[in-house]
Amino acid sequence: MRPPRGCNPGGQDPEDGVTETPRPSPSSTGSRVRVVHVASSLGLGGTARALLHLVEALDRSVFDVSAAGLAGGGELGDRLRAQGFVAVGCDNDARRLEEHLRGERPAIVHVHLSGRADPAGCAILGAIERAAPPVVVETNVFGLYASQASPEWLALRLFPSKTAMLRFCTRVPAIGPGFLERHQVLYYPLDLARLFALRAELEPQRERIRARLGIAPGDFVVGRIGRPDDAKWSSLLTPAFAQLVAARPEARLLVQEASPQARRELAAAGLLERCVLLEMTSDERALAETYVALDVVAATSRIGESFGYTIAEGMCFRRPVVANQTPRKDNAQVELIDSGRTGFVAFTARGLARAFERLAADPARRAAFGEAAAQSVKRFDARSVARDLEVRYGRLLDRRGLALPEPLRARLADPACPSPPLDELRAYPAEYRRRLRNVVGGVTPRAIYRAAWADLRSRSTERRLRERESDYS
Repeated sequence: MRPPRGCNPGGQDPEDGVTETPRPSPSSTGSRVRVVHVASSLGLGGTARALLHLVEALDRSVFDVSAAGLAGGGELGDRLRAQGFVAVGCDNDARRLEEHLRGERPAIVHVHLSGRADPAGCAILGAIERAAPPVVVETNVFGLYASQASPEWLALRLFPSKTAMLRFCTRVPAIGPGFLERHQVLYYPLDLARLFALRAELEPQRERIRARLGIAPGDFVVGRIGRPDDAKWSSLLTPAFAQLVAARPEARLLVQEASPQARRELAAAGLLERCVLLEMTSDERALAETYVALDVVAATSRIGESFGYTIAEGMCFRRPVVANQTPRKDNAQVELIDSGRTGFVAFTARGLARAFERLAADPARRAAFGEAAAQSVKRFDARSVARDLEVRYGRLLDRRGLALPEPLRARLADPACPSPPLDELRAYPAEYRRRLRNVVGGVTPRAIYRAAWADLRSRSTERRLRERESDYS
């Protein structure tokens, strides 16, 4: 077999005369099912973090799980190895990845990709196709569609949110019979037990943590946490914070970590003296201390979120979240945030400022939002998400006639899988339109255009999905 059309895995010429070796027997013998999770990198980032939590949470008595990154092993790879998992880096060599997969002989390869036809994704898909495992599952991180990165041999395509799946549906050329059997949502997992334990331990130390950061007891702290990438910074936050400071001089902005553009904007606005700038960290406890120090999380980004770990983690720490809408980019922030209940969503700087002001003025509302937020993230618990994924794995293997461990076979009839169920996916376009309208503050003409564009595309997708009623029988 050749790599997907348009891909050139590992820089190799598809016509280079490499001889294909026969498909090895899969490692699914009825004892444990061998699964390899593959991503472009095992470093920092939401994709690698989701992979990490899934590998950690899958039932080790049923699954023999390992991880591979096309690039180096990375920090999260180190964490997996410390727990006894195999986690390898392939130095951007697709042939090494292929050889690793052939040696592992997995029954399932679960690949985490952007959906773009980028060189790394194409290299990974080419290596997987040549290794020819019985079942290949993809998590499409951003809800993007490219024909070169959408091979027919994928058994199941998953998305980290309903919004990411909706984005994919608006771009895919056709929604045929059985579409929702092969395209579903698996929310990104959170280690809630660990996060809730950190919250219980650190919350009583809040004032000490804030004092160490130079934050006074009466300060109202808005926190923006994310990698220092200009694409992840929204220029709406600077004027929004300036308006907040004008109304509430006790306001502070904590940024972990500020991108170059963020630093320039805050300096030009004369706001740096009101900011706490921290470096990004992979230390779980240090990050938990940052959330504890905040009053509100600002999930502001120019490109939005396909899931939003910062949003979900902030909610774990009972912090309301304020975000901007990005309907022409990733926009899962409107799905995670129930505007008016767990936080607010806005289109404009004035809307963001108004949301911050409401929360600053009303500590009781802030506490109520935070409690509702903490309850809402329970659906992302890593153990529950992993159990859901295990059932999906088992059903895919069973359809191919592969032997299953008895504990896994017993779970195949679980009526709660998949979650969210298929009828909820069908209904989501209408729900998404409601969430688009549920904003705080004004809407600019440009925002009206973007919202109208998103509304139109969701209606088209809703119509296409309803034409496939047989998918829900």
